[in-house]
Amino acid sequence: MGNQGALTFAPVSFDGKNDSLTLLSKKLMKMSKWSERKIWSELEGDATSDALRFDAMGWLPDKPERLTRFSPGHGFCVLVRGSGVFFQRGATGPVRVEAPGLIFAAAGDYCDYGAAGGSHWDEIYWALAGSRLVEWKRFGWWPPGPCFRPITADVLAEIWELFVAGVDALERRDGHALDLHKLDLERWLCEQSQRPRVASALEEVVDSWRREPQRAWSLTEAAAATGKSYTRFRVEFLKIYRTSPYDYLLRLRLELAANILRGTPEPVKSVAWRCGFKHLETFLRAFERVYGTSPRRWRNQALTGMDRTLPADTGRGEDLNAARRRRVSEKS
Repeated sequence: MGNQGALTFAPVSFDGKNDSLTLLSKKLMKMSKWSERKIWSELEGDATSDALRFDAMGWLPDKPERLTRFSPGHGFCVLVRGSGVFFQRGATGPVRVEAPGLIFAAAGDYCDYGAAGGSHWDEIYWALAGSRLVEWKRFGWWPPGPCFRPITADVLAEIWELFVAGVDALERRDGHALDLHKLDLERWLCEQSQRPRVASALEEVVDSWRREPQRAWSLTEAAAATGKSYTRFRVEFLKIYRTSPYDYLLRLRLELAANILRGTPEPVKSVAWRCGFKHLETFLRAFERVYGTSPRRWRNQALTGMDRTLPADTGRGEDLNAARRRRVSEKS
């Protein structure tokens, strides 16, 4: 896009109503804030290398709408200030998130996040394209998404500085500065992936499930890993993820199966086995309960471009049994 004007900032005043802000992010955001939405884009010839391109960079202050769609490409955004909801993989409903934090999404990921219940939401984002993204994934710099990662105010300051540098390069159409910004962003993502993350025992368990949902995980062992009895583990899990541990893990396996069905001609029985289902009948019942159709029909719909809905069509926020009861009621 053309020149969006100079990078001018207005001071932020805090009136005490932003309860979701941490003290650290309050301190950071007193420095500066754009007053209106802005979007920038890299044009052909702006940079020397097209191995990484910025389809868009954006600043969305006080964003009221909630994004719900399949991601057309790779991108990540930074929740700079405020709070809202985020739909985590495997969950039956959105979980509450607070600034500061990072959201990663790859092409084809279903995204559902944003302000909720009148909450405040300020974000910056990069929409990315190019062959370097393949390398980022291979090196582990780009996490499987969509995912939300809380960050510290220091990390927020780093990414904010990177964002301003990138915008400045785009506004000046400075190819050399833009190439340097791309290298700086890549270096930052590499360093970010190597930083130790302070995660709760429950988060570590869930991360393990997300990485390998097909494994024969034991729920009692998962509870023991968090230092709790299974009953307490289940109660805490329900509170955070709004579904039971069993249903959460089942949904992860079904999402994996759906991706394989959509992307390969592999037989349904083989897909079921690959995704951790010991019995084909169990897989078929679970798949139809969540997706509303058989794996074979779902694959055909996906291949013909008819599939535009989430498995959560069965009712995000419901557990699988509730979804099943509702479907039975609708058919009767």
